[in-house]
Amino acid sequence: MNDSQSVPPLPKIPAVLVLAGPLRPLASPGHGLHETARQEVAAGADNLLKILGIPGKLVVSLEDGEADKVPGPMLTLTVNDQACWPGGDRAVRLMARMAKNGGGAEANLRLLIDLLKETCLEILKDQPDVLLDLPQAEFVARELSRPRRHKGGSLPDWPPDSAGLLAALRVPLGLGISIADRLAVSQILGENVSLWEAPEDLGELLAGALSAKCIEIRLPPERFPDLTLAWQENGGEAFSQVRVNLGKETGLKLPPFSFQTDADLADDQFSFRFQHLPGPALTGLTLDKLVAEMKAEFFSQLSRLVVLPQVEAQLELVESELRDMVSERIPLPRLTRELRRRARQDGRLRRLALILEELLDEPFAAAGAPGMLALR
Repeated sequence: MNDSQSVPPLPKIPAVLVLAGPLRPLASPGHGLHETARQEVAAGADNLLKILGIPGKLVVSLEDGEADKVPGPMLTLTVNDQACWPGGDRAVRLMARMAKNGGGAEANLRLLIDLLKETCLEILKDQPDVLLDLPQAEFVARELSRPRRHKGGSLPDWPPDSAGLLAALRVPLGLGISIADRLAVSQILGENVSLWEAPEDLGELLAGALSAKCIEIRLPPERFPDLTLAWQENGGEAFSQVRVNLGKETGLKLPPFSFQTDADLADDQFSFRFQHLPGPALTGLTLDKLVAEMKAEFFSQLSRLVVLPQVEAQLELVESELRDMVSERIPLPRLTRELRRRARQDGRLRRLALILEELLDEPFAAAGAPGMLALR
């Protein structure tokens, strides 16, 4: 077997950027920086794809947002034929900076390309599941190992159907959870054969099992020893108290915090990692600034922390009678999706008992629904 047969090429991930305003000149194939802009945006996604375990290479096309059309956003991004929403606050701020830049001179356009690359990355980090489509799911399916153990009936033909696998894998990816651990993915599939026909529920199991076990606080290596020692001596309790206070305010039992070094950070920078997505480098490395930014970032990422293990932990805090009723009538994956929706909408899950009582009155609370599933 030759190399081309043993190592298939990575599937392409088509992306279309429609550019307007000061970005519009870059859309012209004849512009000297057209190819640079196209390649920079594509390269900006490489590390994200690697972190998330998505096989593929972003292939970017730049199109002109015609001037005679009704004025719209400065850029729109479509990936795998799915229109991306404009992104969160960071993407909006970056687009505002591009609008102020004004384009024109080459130096300005090069700055715009850097901002364009960063903006597109932020948009993709807000909705990373768009990067996975059927070609990528088929590629993943070929990489999965047939599990040695399985439950829920005889193991069907392996690997699972790519369309169902696509729907299941999009669930963890949408939460910023990596699917790079193919062995773990295979094991979860083998232990939950009965859910192969319910890919959304299977996706919730994958998200719960593959989710990060901590929230990372990332610091520059040179300052890591001194900073962590100083904070332990003069304010180390601040982080444990932040975790307690955020848990009370949001009603969600939080994963622990973990300090990690990051060689890409400058001496005065820090960043966070919720699930597996790296956050942007933030400047001003002081205890007060770090705690303030942690709180802001936590609320923006809250819904991504609502996964099966956290929901099971929350259920342990309510009265046993109510917990038993919920377990009997609402499937755990469905409950997780509903609580995540509420966390995204309200920014919190306080008064969980009242929420559960409301859900028991809703039509989807079917009697006899299975509540416990095999996470790993």
